Amino acid sequence: MRISTSIFVLSLVTAAHGSSHQLEEDQQQQQQNTNLRRKTYALENTTTAIESSQPSTRRVFIKYRHGQRRSFQTDLAKRSSSLYTKMHYDFDQMDTFVMTMTEDDIKSMKQNKFIESIHEDVKRYPQYIEDSIKPRQLLENSHTIGN
Repeated sequence: MRISTSIFVLSLVTAAHGSSHQLEEDQQQQQQNTNLRRKTYALENTTTAIESSQPSTRRVFIKYRHGQRRSFQTDLAKRSSSLYTKMHYDFDQMDTFVMTMTEDDIKSMKQNKFIESIHEDVKRYPQYIEDSIKPRQLLENSHTIGN
């Protein structure tokens, strides 16, 4: 009887030690979660502050005068704030660039003697044609046109 009582007491002591160890681990985990939430909140606020301090930008077509590409590019490098200027497309045959620039850079570019025009690059959406119309009408039209 004495041995079984000793084993029972020993198991209680071990269980109590194990539960206190588990309690410490739980507290550490809670502290880590709290620290992580604080860091995340601070990072979100910093990101919001940075985003709100960025100047507004627009995507535009810039058409430069024929034969003035190199001069325009040199002037662009001097005038633009390169941090916010992004080149999207270069249409060499049309003497045109598509770029994203700050409002101040666009105003500055309008005074550039190498530029013919600056136009907003508006979003374009493809026209939707119902699936049921496409094959049937195309086939019908091809037969009537050929006859």
